[in-house]
Formats: sequence, structure tokens, C-alpha cells
Amino acid sequence: QIISITYFQNHFFFSISHFNFLNLCNIYYFYSTFCFQLSNICIIYNRNSQFSLTRRNTNDCSFSIHRKNLRITCTKPDGKEKMILKIGDTYDLGANLTVLPDDAVDKSVSYVLKEGHGIISLEDGVITALDYGKAVVEITANDGSGVSTVLTVTVKDIPDSDVYLEFGAIEVLPMGKYLILNFSNGDSNNKVTIALNQMAELLPGEYSKTQMYLILSSVTLDGSKRNLDTNDPGSFTVKYNEETNMYSITGVLKLKSNGTSVNTVGFDYSGSI
Repeated sequence: QIISITYFQNHFFFSISHFNFLNLCNIYYFYSTFCFQLSNICIIYNRNSQFSLTRRNTNDCSFSIHRKNLRITCTKPDGKEKMILKIGDTYDLGANLTVLPDDAVDKSVSYVLKEGHGIISLEDGVITALDYGKAVVEITANDGSGVSTVLTVTVKDIPDSDVYLEFGAIEVLPMGKYLILNFSNGDSNNKVTIALNQMAELLPGEYSKTQMYLILSSVTLDGSKRNLDTNDPGSFTVKYNEETNMYSITGVLKLKSNGTSVNTVGFDYSGSI
């Protein structure tokens, strides 16, 4: 963006403000002032762009400014830093890759499997899930900008559902005769709240409509709260490993219909309580 242009003693003085939104929302700000003497053409460089200024007429001071050779500042596969696949699933990174800016001259990238050989295969940007575990794929811009993104791929069994949520935190709150389970990832955009009847602590086993108090149970998707289906709210299973003192909670909840395509939500939590 050109901030200002001034002319003094056969020279142009102008300022350029250039914002770069680099990998994973690290923001860099670049501000420069250039001076050049009148000529037919002048090339100005900053860190990520090249500006070509061409004098239009030898009899006056008019000129044209063109930005070219713009380099990649961001590469993200579908906006994700991690994803979950089932064995046999495939995912085409190239078809779901966001490369910024849109007018970058060379938008090509390279894919390298950094970790997880045998967990996934990676060929021409297409991931195929082969075995249970985790893999790491690095995506690097080919234009010399040095921009890269790391994608973590987890291969595991996940329930069939319209939406699948993997949670990293759980809060267990006794509330009178109810036990409230709050699953989240540190934000309010996606979360699951389940109230259990007549329970003082969470025990291993399978939980369904009989154990749930539906009035206090809900699912929040992208900030929108949904109630569970009162006839069939779904179920979930709690497992406990005595050696590691870790819990594994998985299930599928059924939502009260609201006319959208999302009616079932699968979820998973592994960790301590």
C-alpha cells in the first residue's frame, strides 16, 4: 500500500506499508521509505515484494507502479494444524490447501513426511491412512520465501457421525444430585456438556438415556448450542486404565433436529480427570 508520494529537487520520495500474515497467525509489519531519481524505470525491493515504477512521459512526472514477484506468506491445509483419519481414509492436501497471497507468482509447494512412516503414505500431496498412530507432514513453499506449515495426522478409530470432535480437556462438576461433564478445548466454539443422574463420581461403563439428565445436556458447534434428542440422545463409554490412571471417553450423541445436516456428533477424550 502506497502511503504517500512527494516530489522534491528531481527526486520522488514515497512510503510503502506492507503487512505480511505469516504462518499460523504470526504477524510481521514492514515499513520502508524509498527515494529515487527521475528516470524511465526504477525497481524497488522490500522483503517479500518487488515494485516496478515506470515513467509514463518524459515531459512530466507521471509514472506507473506495479507490484510483482510477490512471494507466499501462508500455506494451510484447509485451515487445519491437525486432523484425524481412519485406516483406509485418504486426504488430498493439494485440493484443500490455502496459499496466500492469492497473487503470489509461484504458488507451488512441496510435501515431506517428517514422522510416521508406516502410519500414513504421502504421494503427490495425497495422504493415505495405513495404521494407527501419529504422523507429521511438512508443507513448504517452493518460491524461496521459507514459508512452511506442519500438519499432524492422527490415525485412529472414530465413530460414524456427521461431526467428530476430539477434546483435550474435561471438567467434572458435582451439582446436587447431578454430575456435570464439560468437554472442551479451551474455547466455547465447540463443546459437549452431559449431566448424569444420581452420580457422585464418574465410573467406567456405558451411559445412555437412562443415566442422562437431558435438560442440562447439550452440544455447542461453532458457537451454536444444540439440545440432545429427548427420545434417543445417543450414548458414550467410559474406560479407565488403572496402570496409567488415564480415562478414555468416546461416544456419539444425537441432536434435536433443527433442519440442518448435522444430527449426530461423535466425540473423544483421553486423559486424566
